[in-house]
Amino acid sequence: MDAKHRQYVTGLTKAATFSHLSQHTLERLAAGTSETEFRRGSVIFGRGSAATGIHLVSSGQLKLCIETPNGDEHVVEIVQEGDCFGEAAMLTNRLHLVTAIAVTDCVLLHIARSTLVTELERDRELAGRIIRSLSDRLYRRTSELENVLFRKAIGRVARFILDQLDGQEEKQGRRVRLPVRKGLIASSLNMTQEHFSRTLRELSTHGQIAVMGGTIDVMDEPGLRQLAA
Repeated sequence: MDAKHRQYVTGLTKAATFSHLSQHTLERLAAGTSETEFRRGSVIFGRGSAATGIHLVSSGQLKLCIETPNGDEHVVEIVQEGDCFGEAAMLTNRLHLVTAIAVTDCVLLHIARSTLVTELERDRELAGRIIRSLSDRLYRRTSELENVLFRKAIGRVARFILDQLDGQEEKQGRRVRLPVRKGLIASSLNMTQEHFSRTLRELSTHGQIAVMGGTIDVMDEPGLRQLAA
C-alpha cells in the first residue's frame, strides 16, 4: 500500500460512517477513492447532474442549496469536515436534487459508486452505517422543515441555537459558536440575514442570549426552550 493509499485510509476514518470499519474494508474503499481540492465558491456538482459516488469533506465547509423560483438561493444543509454527502442520489441511481458549493477552500475525498456498491454487498457493518447515517439526516431534515414551516422567526432562531448547543461534542458551558456565516444560517432558516440579525438582537434584549461576533452565550435556556417549543 503506497503513501497516497494510506492517506486515503486515514482520511476515510474522519467520517463516522467509515470509522472503526475493518482495515480490509477501508483499504478496498481507499482503492476507489480520489482526492480533489476546491477553491471557495467552486461548484462540486450541480442540481440535475449524475451521482458518480459519495463525497467526504476532508477539510473545509460546503453548502447544499437549491435555487428558488424567484432566483434566490436556499441553503438546505451546511456540510462540515468529516461529513459525507451525495449518498441518496448515488444509492438510488438518480440525479442530484441540490447544488454543492464550497463555502471555504476545501479538500474532498470521492468514493466511486462501483467501489462503494461492491463493498456494501460485502460488508454488512458498512451497509448498516450508511443506513443509520441516512436515517439520521432524514430525521434532522424533517425536524428542520418543521422548524421552518410551523415556527415564527424568533422560535426558529431559538430552535437553531438550542440544536447547536445540544449537538456540541465538546461542551463549552452555555456557549455556542456559529458554524458558518450568518447569511448561510439565515438562508437555512428561510430568513434574510437582516431578519436573522434582528431576531438575535431581540433575543439579546429580552435576556435569553448574549451575542458577541460569531459567539452566542445562552443566558436563559428555559426561556429559549419555551420560545422554541
